[in-house]
Amino acid sequence: MKRLGTRWMKFGLILSGSLLLLLAMMSASISSAQPAPTATRSLLSPPATRTNLTIVPPPFAYRVPLPKTDNFDIAQLDIGRRTFTQYCVTCHGDKGQGLEQWRTTWAPERQNCTQVGCHGRNRPPDGFTMLTVAPPILGEGALPNLTSAFAIFTYLKASMPYQAPGALSDREYWAITAYMVDQFGADAKGKEVGPKNAADILIR
Repeated sequence: MKRLGTRWMKFGLILSGSLLLLLAMMSASISSAQPAPTATRSLLSPPATRTNLTIVPPPFAYRVPLPKTDNFDIAQLDIGRRTFTQYCVTCHGDKGQGLEQWRTTWAPERQNCTQVGCHGRNRPPDGFTMLTVAPPILGEGALPNLTSAFAIFTYLKASMPYQAPGALSDREYWAITAYMVDQFGADAKGKEVGPKNAADILIR
């Protein structure tokens, strides 16, 4: 009986060890399958850029203007428009017209952003307080102090998104910049906008 009990004890230990090893392997497999963010971001920042991560575009995405010219790299413009749609238009308007004008199209009870929704007193954990009304960033008279792609990129990276400045990657900021300066009719001669040519791409 003692010999039989010892055998069962050994079998139990082997089985337990095998199960622990299997669980560890499964955990490692699941962890490696989840792509890691490109950088550590604050709780209030937009979703981290990840491989194969699908972010559902807002319902008004179809109203965001298409590229205006053939003066830019098509792929960069596409990324720029999609990133602009995801992170900029919620505050600055579906056409970049600014919140003051855009919110006049909303239901009256939703027009004061500081009292309702993501910016009100009872805002959700990922909401934030707005200290000012988001200004126009596209169209006539917008960005009066920013005249080049380089100036726009520098401002965006230092200050936007409002709730988490610098949270996007340089690639995303350059793409947004390309999309924005295209809307002003600028010319990058069909090239990507970046550090080497941004200072020469003017919007006025």
